[in-house]
Amino acid sequence: MASAARFLLAMPLLLSLVLQQAASAPATFPGDRTALSLSLRDNRFHGTLPAETPLPPSLRVLGLSGNAFSGEIPGSLFTSASSLEELDLSRNAFTGPVPPQVASLGALTRMELQHNGLTGSLPWMGKMRSLAHLDVSGNALSGSLLDALPPQVVSVVARNNSLSGPLQAAAFRALPTMQVLDLTGNAVTGAVPGAAFEHPALEQLRLGSNQLGTVEEASDGGASSQLVEVDLSGNRIAGKLPGCLGAMPRLAMVGLDRNRFIGGVPDTYAARVSEEEATDGRVPFTKLTLQGNYLCGALPSQMRQIKEGSATVSLADNCLL
Repeated sequence: MASAARFLLAMPLLLSLVLQQAASAPATFPGDRTALSLSLRDNRFHGTLPAETPLPPSLRVLGLSGNAFSGEIPGSLFTSASSLEELDLSRNAFTGPVPPQVASLGALTRMELQHNGLTGSLPWMGKMRSLAHLDVSGNALSGSLLDALPPQVVSVVARNNSLSGPLQAAAFRALPTMQVLDLTGNAVTGAVPGAAFEHPALEQLRLGSNQLGTVEEASDGGASSQLVEVDLSGNRIAGKLPGCLGAMPRLAMVGLDRNRFIGGVPDTYAARVSEEEATDGRVPFTKLTLQGNYLCGALPSQMRQIKEGSATVSLADNCLL
């Protein structure tokens, strides 16, 4: 047991030695990606990362997830990491800010920092010309997010942080390739902009458990939307249910529960949950959660005829007849 403890305590030195060896090793096989990767995932290593040893320029993948590393992420690690394509520091105990030096990693395609104790705002990443996938969930990050992202990003996951401020339509337009946006469990306020529903690539929009107050309709009525899933549950959204959701041709999962919606259930919603196959180019709703609102009036007749197993619908805690 004592020898194991000594080994774990020596982890920062071990990592430093590994990085030094990688930096000095000749690039004999430039096409061998395995030789240019360092993975120590899912072990019991702990301690701080060595600030005095930058990552070698040849390193393409660094995976340290699932350990107990702590302290701040040294910005000096990334000063020479010009070839780094994947960075996975998730599921550790890192604290402090995300170092601004990561924003200079032009080859990085994937950055995973989820489930640490990171704080502050994300650095501006507009020069990260290759970044496609970003996951910073389960930290304590604050400020806004979308304005910091590069235009080619595909997937943005930032669940359970302290991100705040409104969602700007311009920010959605500046990210034309984004397919996934997950900001569940933050403190985002204001309106869901219609630009989110008109986005040319966005398929999953998850904004549950924030402080949103309104939803803007799509200017085209939702006909051009690529959305497959919309989750706005657990906010403070008032007014009538957004009509454009019923017109989105690919939309299958809709979460609007635990808000302050009023009025009745639109006939377009009822038609989508009662369908068993695509009709008029629109897929059926497989999930529609409306519980915990202030909906009232008669339930559309089509919703009274839903076949068992065809769709998951929740209408509890409303005033529907």
